[in-house]
Amino acid sequence: MKKSSLIALVLVLGVVFAGWVSTIEGANEDEKGLGRCDLVQNPDDYERLGKITDFTEEGVHVLVGDMVIAFQIDAEKTKDFYLGEVVRVTKVNYDEFELGKYELKDFDTRYTITGDIGELILRTSGTVKEVNEDKFTITAEGRDLKFRSDKSILLQRGAKVIVEYVEKEDGNILVDFYNEASKLDLIVKDIRRMDNTGQMLLSTESKDGMKYHVYILATTVLNCNYSDFKVDDEIEVYADFIRESYPAQVDAKMINR
Repeated sequence: MKKSSLIALVLVLGVVFAGWVSTIEGANEDEKGLGRCDLVQNPDDYERLGKITDFTEEGVHVLVGDMVIAFQIDAEKTKDFYLGEVVRVTKVNYDEFELGKYELKDFDTRYTITGDIGELILRTSGTVKEVNEDKFTITAEGRDLKFRSDKSILLQRGAKVIVEYVEKEDGNILVDFYNEASKLDLIVKDIRRMDNTGQMLLSTESKDGMKYHVYILATTVLNCNYSDFKVDDEIEVYADFIRESYPAQVDAKMINR
């Protein structure tokens, strides 16, 4: 097999890349929910939707269903695409592929990407009542909701949070949470692409004049397409991590436009 041939990388992803929208206008059955795809079923008519997870020397890594696949694509042809962006991958020749823009329509319905069929992600908000290692309880709309995770929960009692979870027979499984204390209200001043990572970088400013460089990661949850961001947009950024510098550097966990 030539070096430029398609390289299939099957990874156990859990919910690391959970939750980009699966309700896609005009999507075929393989695309709805991003189920497992048969990559060689019809090699002369290859077209898939997926989410960019990395740019490397091997090519562009795209999450298709529960598989990450490396497509050998000329780097010059990837400069208009971003890490985390949902794209259409099309086969143009025997061992040549290209990326195409794809516009998502629905940002309210989201699914996990685990196994062959994604599970519906539910969302609620409330106040943290109790935290016990990998479990926590919030009070939301006058009732208590319990969640469990596969890692320790770093929250304080009384914190106001948005919680995303999957409902199971034996309880609610945490997908992620967004602490309201981490929210920054910002105005977009400039938009550019980081050549070394493919990340979108938003240069922003708060209303009191503080400057922030906001990095959109492969796992950042958005309520818009990458192409929707414009200078002068007012956005809400839930920070995952803030590095002390000037301007401050923010890894975004969720952005609402």
